[in-house]
Amino acid sequence: MSFECKVREPVIPTMATTLIPGLPANPYQLYSYQDICGLGSSEVTTTVVLGLIQQIHVREGVLDDTGKAIDPARLRPISRLGGVTYGRTREVFELPRSSWRNLAQTYEDLILQVSLSGFIRK
Repeated sequence: MSFECKVREPVIPTMATTLIPGLPANPYQLYSYQDICGLGSSEVTTTVVLGLIQQIHVREGVLDDTGKAIDPARLRPISRLGGVTYGRTREVFELPRSSWRNLAQTYEDLILQVSLSGFIRK
């Protein structure tokens, strides 16, 4: 596995394609990234990366019984919540995604309603 670090750019580890034939050169598509500095500091302490992951590699032992999806209970993922605080995923649920196009007018109506009520002052 090779890692490359460039100053002021996000560090994204990739496996050399020569190690695993047939892998795409970029198993992700970078949309954007934002450096984050600590309060009152110009030192970059975090970089938020947005992109599309096109390919991942997992052990077969974390796949569900169909072998086509990752079973979160077998993967036992952890998350960084902020600072030095982490969490474990113990329960999962599905929540359908809403289309922003379908919600845009509802959102604008809600903002107008709240604004007219005096709760939000412009």
